[in-house]
This record gives sequence, structure tokens and C-alpha cells, in this order.
Amino acid sequence: MFGKGVARYLATSLDSIALAEELHRAVSESGAVAVAPVTSGVEVVRRSGAEHDYVFVINHTNADVEHSIAGYDLVTEIDIVTRGVVASGGVQIVRQKKETS
Repeated sequence: MFGKGVARYLATSLDSIALAEELHRAVSESGAVAVAPVTSGVEVVRRSGAEHDYVFVINHTNADVEHSIAGYDLVTEIDIVTRGVVASGGVQIVRQKKETS
């Protein structure tokens, strides 16, 4: 370990099951948590700004997908109250006001 980071090195080519297991282990050990539950082939990333969080929902699949990320979609300029839909191959950028504690 160096500071707060960890490096992993695999000197082999893993089959898909072994690779999935290794990636699951690395994510679990890192303490990372999913931004939102989504199906396979959908990428969700949260970035934080001074006043807002921005959630990028990228659909790499061949079908429309639903998600439960509420906020304001900067792409379509529509409020997402409970459920959003990202078209096949589409992207949503959802702006969320930062919660104050």
C-alpha cells in the first residue's frame, strides 16, 4: 500500500469468470459503493461540484433502461422525479443539488 491507494498486478490472462471474481474482490475491498442499481451494460458515475452532484448514466446496451436517479437531466432539460429512462446507446447527465447536513 502507498498512502491511501492500492495497486494490483495480474501477470496472466484470466477467463471471464475468474476476471469477474477478481474485479468483484477488488471493488469490495476498496469500499466503493454503487451510485445506483443498474443492469449490466449500464455505466453510472457521480462527480461532485461545489453546489451540485452530477450523475452520468451511460447505456452501452441495445435496449432502453430505467434507473431511479432523481434530479434534472441536462441533456433533455427535464426533471426526473422518480424514474429516468436512458435510450439504447444514450446518455443522461443528472444534476442533483448537494444535500446539506
